Amino acid sequence: MTNGQGHNFEQALRLAHKDKDDEATSIVLRDLGDAHNNLFNADKALNYYEEALELSP
Repeated sequence: MTNGQGHNFEQALRLAHKDKDDEATSIVLRDLGDAHNNLFNADKALNYYEEALELSP
């Protein structure tokens, strides 16, 4: 997640909370969780790739 994306999530969460919109808050938190999982999986894939490069002849 880029810094800009993090700012967008923060702004969306703040607006949803200000409007007391529980559904919007839930959606933002779900999307933030999805983005975190995608970043984690990409990092894991990169680690596997780097390990494979080290093991290759």
